[in-house]
Amino acid sequence: MKPFAMIAAVVALGFAAWHYAAPEPQALVHLMYQTQTFPQMAVKANAVLAGQVVGIGGTRWNQDDGSFWDREMSSGQTETALPYYEITLRVDDPIVDTTTQNLAAGHDVVLTVVGMNPRDEQEIATNLGIGSGDHGPEGLQVGQRIVVFAQNTQMAWREGTRPVLQLMGHPEQAYFTTVRGGNFESHAQEAPSGSLADLKDQVLALRDGQTTE
Repeated sequence: MKPFAMIAAVVALGFAAWHYAAPEPQALVHLMYQTQTFPQMAVKANAVLAGQVVGIGGTRWNQDDGSFWDREMSSGQTETALPYYEITLRVDDPIVDTTTQNLAAGHDVVLTVVGMNPRDEQEIATNLGIGSGDHGPEGLQVGQRIVVFAQNTQMAWREGTRPVLQLMGHPEQAYFTTVRGGNFESHAQEAPSGSLADLKDQVLALRDGQTTE
């Protein structure tokens, strides 16, 4: 089985499918993400956005109609689809925006996550015989207030590539969520904990080349 790989500026994603004799799952999707620390994300992000999650799409596969695909190559190996899903964020505060999307307050922005939406994994395993083997956190929920770090990149497509605004590093480390007391916290390495104003100040200071406590 031929590995399918996509390497972007800030996230390296290895994708491979292996067929097994067991009927379910018959294939395994394995994704590897390049970890990004908070300072790295703060400096490299094209978008740092505070807002509310208003939509989380189902798992799609990297072709125009979103359906699963694979194809035999001339070498006898198989090229296989890449899963992804989209998160829609209603922006409250565009802390950083170097995209060309004009991510003003009140606007909705679509963020791409490479991988399966956790809520779809059982259905995909049943219908397609494909699993991810990922038993990590369940991800974001509609209604959550977050600060998210994203970067412009080219996503591998069935024919060529497609521009997307993608969560940086590992998806679970690419955002801050609110905790008791109203502070924002993240799983990212070297991530601070504090108010939105504190977090915003630290992001902008890092981008200006200043040190933070």
